Amino acid sequence: MRNARGFALVLSLILLLMVTLLALGAMNTSVLDIKIGSNDLISKKAFYVAEAGWNEFTARFKTGEITDPAPTNINWRIFLAANVPRAQGIGYDLNNTNHAYVQTIQNQLDYAVQIRHLVENFNVVTKAGHPVYVATSHGWHGEGKKTVEVHLNQSPGLDPPSALYSKTSVRVGGASTWVDGNDYCGIQNKPGIITMSDTIDAKPPPGGPLIDGLPDKVINSTLDLPLADYVSYLKDYANDTYTYIGDRTLTGMDWGSLTGGEDTSDPLRPTGDANIVYFNMNAVNTIKLTGGSHGQGILLINGNLEVDGGFAWYGIVIVTGAMTFRGGGEKNITGGVLAGNMTSVEVDIAGDVGILYCSDVYRYLRQRVPTFRISQWRKF
Repeated sequence: MRNARGFALVLSLILLLMVTLLALGAMNTSVLDIKIGSNDLISKKAFYVAEAGWNEFTARFKTGEITDPAPTNINWRIFLAANVPRAQGIGYDLNNTNHAYVQTIQNQLDYAVQIRHLVENFNVVTKAGHPVYVATSHGWHGEGKKTVEVHLNQSPGLDPPSALYSKTSVRVGGASTWVDGNDYCGIQNKPGIITMSDTIDAKPPPGGPLIDGLPDKVINSTLDLPLADYVSYLKDYANDTYTYIGDRTLTGMDWGSLTGGEDTSDPLRPTGDANIVYFNMNAVNTIKLTGGSHGQGILLINGNLEVDGGFAWYGIVIVTGAMTFRGGGEKNITGGVLAGNMTSVEVDIAGDVGILYCSDVYRYLRQRVPTFRISQWRKF
């Protein structure tokens, strides 16, 4: 009996030890899990701080608070941080004239961002006429740090430089034709016509079209807009895409209802969100729109556009080839037309046509197309 009681005591102590060890192991595991969870939370918070850094850059670039004065400089840098020492910690050099320091507009988050141009073969990489930006954002939270790098493509300018822009000669006809760069929606007056050619063929009033703006005409312009790049970039946002291997005629197309436009000098107004309509005519073919086709937003043509009969558009029309207006009917474009990426383009405007600049178009379209698009993203 005494031996049995002794064995039971020893067995109980062994079992107690095992339970204690299991409890200690479970406790250590719980503590470790808590530490892992805490570290993961700190890491995630540092990541979100880093994300906020490059987002501040894009927001302030959009409003014009941050600018790029040297878009072709391969050594250009901006450092966005709470203070100079923090900026110096990510490479800012007070003595480097290519470097600029910008203070953040908040003091709650700890981040520092370096913005530079993407460079390949000793040249700044561009897309749609703008440099591609590389924003490297470092975020700190407690003992955690995360770095995020994004490549940012700036969208094409959605504010037309004039009511009508053409790379080649412009012919304007019709006594009731208006091409007016004076702002019908504000005070940002622009030229009526800008052309890279030395020719704008138009019969002067009376009896001829009205061409007005500040100034009314600009010839031999050096403003060489990459229209094909514009179309290539913006087509990714298209909600209506058409592809044809030959010339095509479409009648009565509806891409959004409009108000106004009672005559050639009456601006149109949209009734809904902007559409982006893309016609891929393989660069050389012609899409012909007839029967009162109309819409609001951005009309993109990779090829030639002919408008016959009534037509109304609020926004911008970008044509890589020829833009031709023919026949009768009211034709009203409020915003702007950009035409001509071919050497033999002539913009022929005849009949009752109004092309009227409106600064509200830019704000309207910017709701549809953001200032930047991320082309590459990574964290480390």
